[in-house]
Amino acid sequence: MERKINYSQLASEMTQTAFLNCYIRDIKQGGQKYFRIPKHDLTLASYFKKRGHTKWLKIELNSVHQDIYCSLNYYSLTGRHQYKFPCITKNRDTNTINELNFLELSKLLIDDYQKATISNLHTSNDFLKSLENSQKNTSDFLKFRNEKTNDISTIFNNDISFIDAEQALLTGHSMHPVPKSRSRMTDAEIFQYSPETKPEFQIIYFLANPTVVLENSAREKAITTELIEELSTNGFISSELQVILDKHLNWKLIPIHPWEIAYLKKNSASVKKLIHEKKILEIGPLGPLYTPTSSVRTLYNKDSQFMIKLSLHVKITNSERCNLYHELLRGCEVSALFRTEWGEKFKKSNPHFKIIHDPAYVTLHDNGTVIKGFNTSFRDNIKTVFNDKRVTMLGELCQDGVLGNTNRLTKNIEYIAKQDGIAIDEVSKRWFDLYLEFYLEGILDGYINFGMFFEAHGQNTMVELDKKGYPCNVYFRDSQGIIFRENKLKNASLHIPKIALESHSFLSDKILTPIYVNYIMISNIIGVVNTFGSNGLANESILLSMVTNRLKKWENKDDSGIINFILYRRTWKVKSNLLTRLSGEDEAMNPVDGVTHVEYKNPLLYAYYEKELLHPSTTKYSYEKYFEKEDIFIKLRPFDIDRDLEMVHNWFNRKRALTFWKMDGEIKDLEAFYISLLEMDFSHSYIGEVNGEASFTFEPYWAVRDVVGACYDSKPTDYGFHFLIATEEKEKRHTVTCLKAVTDYLFSFPHVKNCILEPDVNAKAMAIVLERAGFIFQKAIKQPHKNSNLFSNTKTNFLKQFPTLNNKQQLV
Repeated sequence: MERKINYSQLASEMTQTAFLNCYIRDIKQGGQKYFRIPKHDLTLASYFKKRGHTKWLKIELNSVHQDIYCSLNYYSLTGRHQYKFPCITKNRDTNTINELNFLELSKLLIDDYQKATISNLHTSNDFLKSLENSQKNTSDFLKFRNEKTNDISTIFNNDISFIDAEQALLTGHSMHPVPKSRSRMTDAEIFQYSPETKPEFQIIYFLANPTVVLENSAREKAITTELIEELSTNGFISSELQVILDKHLNWKLIPIHPWEIAYLKKNSASVKKLIHEKKILEIGPLGPLYTPTSSVRTLYNKDSQFMIKLSLHVKITNSERCNLYHELLRGCEVSALFRTEWGEKFKKSNPHFKIIHDPAYVTLHDNGTVIKGFNTSFRDNIKTVFNDKRVTMLGELCQDGVLGNTNRLTKNIEYIAKQDGIAIDEVSKRWFDLYLEFYLEGILDGYINFGMFFEAHGQNTMVELDKKGYPCNVYFRDSQGIIFRENKLKNASLHIPKIALESHSFLSDKILTPIYVNYIMISNIIGVVNTFGSNGLANESILLSMVTNRLKKWENKDDSGIINFILYRRTWKVKSNLLTRLSGEDEAMNPVDGVTHVEYKNPLLYAYYEKELLHPSTTKYSYEKYFEKEDIFIKLRPFDIDRDLEMVHNWFNRKRALTFWKMDGEIKDLEAFYISLLEMDFSHSYIGEVNGEASFTFEPYWAVRDVVGACYDSKPTDYGFHFLIATEEKEKRHTVTCLKAVTDYLFSFPHVKNCILEPDVNAKAMAIVLERAGFIFQKAIKQPHKNSNLFSNTKTNFLKQFPTLNNKQQLV
């Protein structure tokens, strides 16, 4: 008997995955990896064994005194992980575990956020309703496509048409908590107008007095003239309609979405007024059948000259989808610019990075006030631009597979590998390198040399595949999203005077560069890296290094600061879809620099990551040296939780450790700390032995990933360590020598150029000891958990201070 598909459960898991990843990245700034079954927490150990899963992500909810554990299928350097549900909560007070369904998990996470931030209850409740709406719509779409159209498997085929790919984005934005929410639409309207259900319908037209019409076009004719000519040529102007047109010479034919006009008739005083004054006349449904693309409001008909981007007062993800007037202006003026010598120069410089233009617009106004619902942009038709080439939206190519189907990019890579007899990872690197060549090179040349910011996220980026399946061209659509660097604007204005002034389409490098990184890296390249990694096609760190190498070629050509920002900045600014949604603000109504951003740990800095130091492959000795003057032999080895936990638990509960370490308490709590610490991407723990006796512990860390990295101008080559001498007998401590040994060990790694320590400001004795060990006081810093004195020493200076350490014995 065929197993019945639980679409609601599938949709819940898809929605949970997106929401969890947003929450962990934007609110918790990462979770804690918990990759071991504990020995001292019997409740947790019993549950983990029952589930048969050892890899979990832990989320601490301090405001509600609980911890969430999410079973991991894949952990990503990019922050987009894959989970195996259900998640569980462990109550710290009662020590009980509960499995959580989709809504329970969401409510608990939002409750903790609300209590921690004292956020508005209404906003939180509104968000939870949107979450439910997105989940329900996703479930309905999956069921419809699997049972009604029966075409889900074709979504992931190598060959798929443009419009089929546009209507195949069933999972939605992978880092948006409510990608399939549709405000104001009824269930019937969602099915009637959403791309996921592949509907077809006619556009509604009005005839408008030219005194209330605003229009412009970069083409030879007015867009309203082209509209009526196309309708007439294709036989859509009936004799009855022609009579009406003849009676209203010079009046303009204006399109509007059928859902939108119903909304405006109820809610817009201006529309009611224009209808009453007979300045606009409703013609009704007219012309060919159109079908929605992935944006919902942009409509496609293969035989039309244009794709028509209409306005909708429907909140999809974070915005009501109404075109703004300045966006209409942008599309038109950018299209005009590309028709000049300037545009020809860009095309010549970037033959594989192509622009799909929005050359015209039309709208209505009421006494000078633009009526948003009529704001309409006209885009060059994809079919005309692509001429039946294999071009598809990047977001669809990278979306997760559903209902047992393999992700489309994976199928494409596997096909090439089979045809050419090449290993999967090798094909993946070739594919990715070509993508970087066409996309990233075009983006950087456009920004650095031509001064253009492209809102080139995964939905606005189209990839053309050659016969084998490799990228051969990249297309950017939505030229309404092009903004200029202020100091480069004069070059464009030589060709189009006053360009970008009325449309407010320019910003300074200082503002624009950090924002741009969100679009080109986080919302595009990093998403592609995650797709390769999560589908087992290639190692994420290798692909990230490829990005780094290509960026470095631009370092000496960049006058904007973007290359330095991407390569070396500790964190990037990422647009937080979750916090923007929770705020209740409409993203589209904010300027590009006005939406909610959070800090995102720069994954390219892994080029400076010392894996063997911070994630050692052995628990054997890593370093040993005899210090002749002190007549002591020091050995260092990675912490072994089975061997060392009880010993360090005793150390941390000694009086000398209580003041500054504050890690006393039950052994199960210390065990939980070490389980997470030993899997951290930025820290680890070691044991130091003096003459064969375990005497101290230290925790090396990568400063740019540690909390301290935000408290000073940290560099990716800065590493530090926390240090505790446990020996009670003063004559056996050898603190200065032990510090030298640890510092010497850290400097033995090639990427470690500067070593820092940040003891509590009240640890006066430690400050004296550090100076004796060669460290130099820099400044006092304020960390979230303590006030510290920052000390540092460079590798060059350290080896000058202690030249005999050049002859160390090291066993890395």
